[in-house]
Amino acid sequence: MVKLAQQYRADSIVIPTLTHVRTVLASEITARAEQRCPGSVEAQKKYVKDYQMTISRWSYNRLIETIRSKAQQLGVAVESGFQPARASPQEQAKDIAIATYHSRSSA
Repeated sequence: MVKLAQQYRADSIVIPTLTHVRTVLASEITARAEQRCPGSVEAQKKYVKDYQMTISRWSYNRLIETIRSKAQQLGVAVESGFQPARASPQEQAKDIAIATYHSRSSA
């Protein structure tokens, strides 16, 4: 990501602000469990538990710190912005970049 920012001569990298991410993820996981295991509360609980174990191993903070460190070495600023939950990854990236640009411009 940092090398791409440098390659495209970007002034900054925008990282999503994950406010209330646990709540959003919990509701999405529960909805998925209900779709995959309709009528079986035990199977739904197992699905939720297994899914949460999978995502809890991933350290978002460690990833962000690595990005910040590399960006600082290359002189690229790192900003935070709100990312909508529903959209394709490309649409999310576009929306967060535009929203952060506008908030920076108005500040």
